[in-house]
Amino acid sequence: NDGEVPRGAIGLVKRAEGTGLVNVRFPQGIWNFKCSTVRILEAGDLVSYIGSDEEIPHDVIGKSIKIFPTGIVMVSFSEGVFEIPWIALRYIDIPTALKAGYMDISNAAQQSGSDEKGRP
Repeated sequence: NDGEVPRGAIGLVKRAEGTGLVNVRFPQGIWNFKCSTVRILEAGDLVSYIGSDEEIPHDVIGKSIKIFPTGIVMVSFSEGVFEIPWIALRYIDIPTALKAGYMDISNAAQQSGSDEKGRP
C-alpha cells in the first residue's frame, strides 16, 4: 500500500506491532509500514502547508519548531509562526527544499534525500 501514500505525507502512528510493522494513519486511510521506513517528524524538519486556512502561507517552506503531543506542529515561515495540525502539513526533504530555492537548511533535523514518512 506504500505507493498510495503521497511522497512527503505526514501520518500519525497508531500502533507498533511486534512484527516490525507500524500502523500509520493518513488523511487517505491507514497503512502498515516497516519500522525502518518510517521517520519521526522532529523540530527542525522542513514542511509546507497544504491546508485551507488563507492566513497560513501556501507554497512556502517552513521549519518545524515544536511538535506537541496533540499532533499540533509549531511551524516558522518567513511570514510568521503558526500552530498547524499535522494533517495539514507535508514533509519537505533537503534536496527538494534546495531545488525550490529554500536556503535556510542550517540545523535541519532531517536526512538528506529522505523519502520516508514523517510522524508527529
